Amino acid sequence: MERLTIALACDWYAPQVGGIENHIRELASALLAAGHAPHVITSTPGPPMLDGVPVHRLAGMRLPGWRVVGDLQTAARVRAICERERFDVVHGHSFQSPLAHVAMSVARRLAIPGVLTQHSMLGPRPTALLRWLDRRVAWSSWPTTITAVSHDAARRARSAAHDREVHVLHTGLALAAWIRRQPPRPGPITVVCVTRLYAHKRTDELLRAIPRVLAASQRALRFVIVGDGPDRRKLERLARRLGIAATTSFTGALSRPEVARILERSHVFVLPNPDEAFGIAALEARALGLPVIARSASGARDLVSHLRDGLLCDTVDDMARAITRLCDDDVLRAALARQAPVGLDAFGWPAALDRHLAIYQQAGAPLAAPVRVTR
Repeated sequence: MERLTIALACDWYAPQVGGIENHIRELASALLAAGHAPHVITSTPGPPMLDGVPVHRLAGMRLPGWRVVGDLQTAARVRAICERERFDVVHGHSFQSPLAHVAMSVARRLAIPGVLTQHSMLGPRPTALLRWLDRRVAWSSWPTTITAVSHDAARRARSAAHDREVHVLHTGLALAAWIRRQPPRPGPITVVCVTRLYAHKRTDELLRAIPRVLAASQRALRFVIVGDGPDRRKLERLARRLGIAATTSFTGALSRPEVARILERSHVFVLPNPDEAFGIAALEARALGLPVIARSASGARDLVSHLRDGLLCDTVDDMARAITRLCDDDVLRAALARQAPVGLDAFGWPAALDRHLAIYQQAGAPLAAPVRVTR
């Protein structure tokens, strides 16, 4: 095996965990533990070293409300970093990250193998923008290996990349940190949702389903929304208008150990977003033995099997019925909970790292054989 020096490029990389940032941090840590040399290139301010991984933070103009490099010197700065560090592969993250596209362009000019991973479901407007960008710079014709975090995300990414082949590269999870050590405490059935509180996450649809669940269920229920974001106050107001504030709590942003403790005390996990690209929070819930309710149109279909370890639903009405069913049916809930942590090795970081290294090798990185991470 050859030791790879790898650039992970994305605009979003703050010290706190969440979204793409958490994935890149765990990927970098897994690469480091396997003996490789990962670096991060980002436009997000922060420390020059994180988790033992060098972070190259590009100073420059940013558009209001976005952590996006907006000056014309970005390509020159990225090129200087690539030439100095002599990367074997450059891995850009997110079609919507300008820095990721810059990194792919620089990699192409320097004949460095490039990989670009899409982490979200592309809607009509971003797809149209990416197609327009393609007409200007022909990015879809670059010798870049394109991947996405689920089969549904890959399908939409192919449309934006003019039907280029898009490989599925699932997000990994450190499974050992997500093991249920004790059953939930006696008391109300607790339904939990872990998500960022942005409009596109569709948490409002879960809130609108809750009154129907409370009216139909025969059990004492409690709903917990874990996470924060610009829509939190709006969602709290909606809960009051719907008359569910007494049974629905908002915890705000929590650390991952705190999230794990809440999941350990819960009975059912709900992922309400039909446009979720993968659903790492749902994977964490499964690892802790929670049956997962997810939308059948989402990328969560890659990790939730209907009536085996969770339930898939189409509409908000379907979601309300699925929540009621799992809350009221102790036998079904227990059966799905037993199956929830089964078969997750394919999503653990040893397997996920092997997939990443195989993609790097396919892109042209000088890798003799896949290496399994030991932690």
